[in-house]
Amino acid sequence: MTSSAFLLPTEKKLRSTVYRRALLALFEQEASFSVPALLEALAQAKLTPNKTTLYREIETLLAEGLIEQVPVASGSAQIYKGVTKQGHYHHVVCTNCSKVIDVEVPAVESALYQAEQELGKKAQFSITGHTLTFSGTCNGCSQTAK
Repeated sequence: MTSSAFLLPTEKKLRSTVYRRALLALFEQEASFSVPALLEALAQAKLTPNKTTLYREIETLLAEGLIEQVPVASGSAQIYKGVTKQGHYHHVVCTNCSKVIDVEVPAVESALYQAEQELGKKAQFSITGHTLTFSGTCNGCSQTAK
């Protein structure tokens, strides 16, 4: 077993490609990326996949549970982040730099669980999960703007 926070493609029975290894290394170093940011980071590593290849690799890593798609506001660039822990949590997303922070607030979880139960009864629907993303500006971007 590796000391890496991520499962490597060989451990998940995936073919280990140059782009997959590079993407996993990027997600391990930094919390989150949009597709343009991934293309830029890969270019700095002297790798130049076309967008189709990059999206195919992202879909593979998503399907294997190695990265996740962070829910963002409509019209915003899609953000992806590495999955480094199991369990349910919510996100705070910087609308300027796309930084993503996982947050766990027990009081919010309790209230959401109760809302799910009530909503499920009223709608006669079996609710299996939810997502919650808060948007704002991180301290780094706020300081830069001053």
